[in-house]
Amino acid sequence: QIDLIQYEIKLILFNMRSN
Repeated sequence: QIDLIQYEIKLILFNMRSN
């Protein structure tokens, strides 16, 4: 479960950097 959360956070951070 924790891994999923970290993966989700990674996607969010990547999205923010993209914008």
